[in-house]
Amino acid sequence: MANSVRITLYLLRKTSPAQRNVLHDSGRFREIDLLHDEDADWHLYVSGGPPRETSWVKSLRPIIGNDDLGELQSISSSAVLLVKYQQRTFAVTFGQGYHAIDPQYIERGFGLRVTANVIAANKITSADTRGMSGSGKNQRTMLSTASELYALGIEPTEEWVRQLSGKASEQNFATSAAGADSLRLTIKDFSLTKLPSKLSSIWRKYEASDYKKDFGFLDNFIRVDRSDPVIADLNETVERMVLDRDSSLSFAAPDPFEQLQVDSYQLKYRKTRTVDNLSLDEMYDAIHDLASPSRGVLRRVKVYAYGEDGNLVDKCYDLFDYIQAEILRGDGRFVLTAGAWFRVSDDYVQEIHKYVAQIEDITDQLILPVWDTAKLQADDTDKTLEGSYNIDVARRADIALLDKRNLAIGGRNQKIEICDLLTSDKKLICVKRATKSSTLSHLFAQGGVSASLMHEPSYGKRLMDALRTVDSTATYGISSDWTFVYAIATNKVGKLAESLFFFSQTNLVTHARDIRSRGFRVALCRIQVV
Repeated sequence: MANSVRITLYLLRKTSPAQRNVLHDSGRFREIDLLHDEDADWHLYVSGGPPRETSWVKSLRPIIGNDDLGELQSISSSAVLLVKYQQRTFAVTFGQGYHAIDPQYIERGFGLRVTANVIAANKITSADTRGMSGSGKNQRTMLSTASELYALGIEPTEEWVRQLSGKASEQNFATSAAGADSLRLTIKDFSLTKLPSKLSSIWRKYEASDYKKDFGFLDNFIRVDRSDPVIADLNETVERMVLDRDSSLSFAAPDPFEQLQVDSYQLKYRKTRTVDNLSLDEMYDAIHDLASPSRGVLRRVKVYAYGEDGNLVDKCYDLFDYIQAEILRGDGRFVLTAGAWFRVSDDYVQEIHKYVAQIEDITDQLILPVWDTAKLQADDTDKTLEGSYNIDVARRADIALLDKRNLAIGGRNQKIEICDLLTSDKKLICVKRATKSSTLSHLFAQGGVSASLMHEPSYGKRLMDALRTVDSTATYGISSDWTFVYAIATNKVGKLAESLFFFSQTNLVTHARDIRSRGFRVALCRIQVV
């Protein structure tokens, strides 16, 4: 029976120093003599830490009496094998060895690139994604059976896919691969004595561009090298935005840990401030209280995520790593997420802009009233500005109010709105003020979900009951009779499509395509804010 071996390796950057200098606290490691191999320039470093109490023992102590459970200890051991190939250094890690490599020397995206070049498009088993639109949505999805990408439920048009795994299409290369910055391969009939020759095939896969056929979206967001001079300018811009409490920023945890485990966050710089969540106002209040505001705040302020038991859910990060930003400059569009800067591909930007530009704008046809913020704030007919605005619009004889008229579609807690306003000529209007990308994401999703249910009997009945309150003779007709209208309130000037945040546009494109595929129409409408 063939022996399967799993190896995990990194590619180190060209500028990495020699041998043990790429390791954190390299003095802890000792070098092991290896068998001589003419084809291998390799060095093995190992480190074994002292025994320590297992982390969960303290949780048991209150209920165990006098037994101190002293025998429940763990030992942390690490090994890193550095191998030279093609003037580059690969690091194969064992145990806790992946913690030992200084991150500044790791070639980012190496494992993802190799994996995308070797896995079969219909044999994907998992993916990690990071929302780029300001929502900061982290998602780790695993499938019980290898399948196509769509089965993972991810949206690569607005998400950074930072990890993929699946079954390899070439079994002589590996049986499976998983990659992000690191590459993990499961290989049949393999031993480390074959590693030098194996690196040759790994290097070829890294340099290949086969991934473009099925995973071309990986090029939508290009990670900016930390040595690029643009990084300093971008960081300075973001710091200025934080100090100015810019509302276009948002905050999100950098790693996809289970959010239900988090009870609170602590921000620390000379003193400590606790926030219950990462809302913009709470974070800005805490930051400005700690840093008063001052330069260097992005690195000085540290953020800790704590569970209900008071234990850390994740490691400490700089405030910088929690910031979500989208910045448009003369040299391109840049996005900050999870402490990394990305340049949005110019081709991708043009593709999105072209699609959004051809969505019909019916502002002049629909003629919705202005969004008078002062008037709406004084109006107590609804607790929200949006709700008060919809009530005001629905005073027109040809418009029915459906805002907050939720419809149960399954379980007791599965309820949705058909739309906010419904016109007699079958326009389903979804209303939202444009404050940030994540807000508009909810708006676009509302239309998409509603369209997916239009042919459900109970849904259709509720829709027609509402329509007949403004046109007693109405019939359903055909799908193309219905138009989903995204009515967006904004004080920006110019065409509505051009004034939207870029990642709002990507989200709009996703849902517009889905709605149109079901036979319905899509339109935009500007609501002027005063």
